[in-house]
Amino acid sequence: MGASAVAAVALNWMDVDRRLASDSRVVIPLGANEEHGYLSLCTDTLFVEEVCRQACERANVLLMPALPFGCSAFAARYPGTISLRTSTMGEIVQDIVTSLYTQGFRRLIFVTGHGGNEAVPGRLSELALDCPALVVHYRSAWAGMWPEVVRTAKERGWAAPEHAGWHENFAFTRVASSPAIPSARENAFPFPDSPDFPIFPLNPRLARTFLPEGIVRGPAAIDDDEFMTALLEAAVAELASFLTSQPRSRPVR
Repeated sequence: MGASAVAAVALNWMDVDRRLASDSRVVIPLGANEEHGYLSLCTDTLFVEEVCRQACERANVLLMPALPFGCSAFAARYPGTISLRTSTMGEIVQDIVTSLYTQGFRRLIFVTGHGGNEAVPGRLSELALDCPALVVHYRSAWAGMWPEVVRTAKERGWAAPEHAGWHENFAFTRVASSPAIPSARENAFPFPDSPDFPIFPLNPRLARTFLPEGIVRGPAAIDDDEFMTALLEAAVAELASFLTSQPRSRPVR
């Protein structure tokens, strides 16, 4: 085991046991497998994995593998999407918490790369009743970059981007075999103005009718990898700062 190894994939159980003796923190990334327009079906998982990997290395916090599936009902009719029911997601989260809590982990940080996992915080609150020494957090991997995303969209006269927009178009989320990505342009992919298709919740029966490319709103690309790298860094820095602020010690009951 390298001195800087924090990812469970690079550790064995004895390595983790030694860490646990002095550090009860652990990060669990939550991803998704769903259509993302011209981007990878695994965009949310790829993003949360990258943010958590860099942030955990900086903060020296144990990192578990990402859960690659999430609640993606709205995209269920786009081929390739795998969606968990909210009840299933809740049970999976409960099993994850139970496993780690039983072993002695007390500070669990769930980091989501997928906005559709809203069912998770409620289940985490319920679990805190059954685990008296548990401190659990639910964080968005996108949080640190979002202010700059909003500022940039406003500066360029665009609406704030939604699912599969330019803010998710990183070098590592693009699919080489995809069709050419449409160039960024004002009001590209506007959200459909229809009383039958509210933006939240999106209707899976009508999604492909109203969103044929799978992009909810905004340009598909900003055509500036240097800027996107800066956005990624903002996301990593915010999460690393939060992780560093979390005590290693077990909480007081």
